[in-house]
Amino acid sequence: MTADETRMKASFIQWDIPSKKQENLNPTAEYGYAARLDPKHIALTALEDAAEAIWHGKEFDYYEAEDPLNLKKYAKNDGLLYETVTIDRKILIKILDNMDSDFIRFKVSTDAPFRLLGEIGETPAGAVIAPRIDCKEEEE
Repeated sequence: MTADETRMKASFIQWDIPSKKQENLNPTAEYGYAARLDPKHIALTALEDAAEAIWHGKEFDYYEAEDPLNLKKYAKNDGLLYETVTIDRKILIKILDNMDSDFIRFKVSTDAPFRLLGEIGETPAGAVIAPRIDCKEEEE
């Protein structure tokens, strides 16, 4: 693994932190044992096995950015596909900018509203991003 890949992995997992303030990844995130949930609870980001679990909708561990030692479970719920979701463009771009794969896969479903899977070097990198919910007023 190159130094560039190491920096990209740290930036991918810590997408919400300015690059100058990012720290080295803790082993839980670096080796794919758990995903990281940002402080605003918008996106889960993961590498290796945790990224694959996100993509396949399997149960996986995650931790909140403020408390990396307190692991929680994210469980898949069966659900139908949505027709559309609305994702914060800036968050999506920050996450995608830290991947170097030629192609990125996307899924939209009720169990994890927006999932993506790509690579950093040869390491799987995945994320779940919470959508903005647009409520329609019911017609009378």
